[in-house]
Amino acid sequence: MFDKLNENIFHLKLNEIENLKHQITSHLLGLKNEIEKYIPEINEVDLKFFVNPFSVKVNVLPSNIQEEVIELINSYESKILFESAPLIEFWCKMTSKYHNIGFYIIDFLLLFPTTYLCEQGFSSLFNLKSVHRARLNVVHDIRVCLSSKDPEIDRLVIDKQHHPSH
Repeated sequence: MFDKLNENIFHLKLNEIENLKHQITSHLLGLKNEIEKYIPEINEVDLKFFVNPFSVKVNVLPSNIQEEVIELINSYESKILFESAPLIEFWCKMTSKYHNIGFYIIDFLLLFPTTYLCEQGFSSLFNLKSVHRARLNVVHDIRVCLSSKDPEIDRLVIDKQHHPSH
């Protein structure tokens, strides 16, 4: 499969091979760091707090929300709402009352749509760059694929000026 690569590597000198290894390693580490910057690991404490804020120890949470978490945990109204309402509805109501917790929860939840949008983009790109369609520049095509607006084909056809036959 990689006959040419193996042939070229065989002919390289030892120091050139070490240089190539170093370049590949540094490139892969750079990619890893970029991915971690955009998609950080999900903190288990954050996940537990989001799923059930009454089961997490307050001292493991960030200091800027600890006071509000104590108020939330000791609020009878919050406990009743948590048991009766869906999780998203609970957090929507709590964020208006506890602003710091609201920002904390929003930061946690923002990971998921961004990851979804990245996966959607890669999937669209994969479909565009299939065997059947191997265009090098897919900027305009991917913009159409990722757009949430549907094209108004009927209006475009009506607006199109047809050339009369000669």
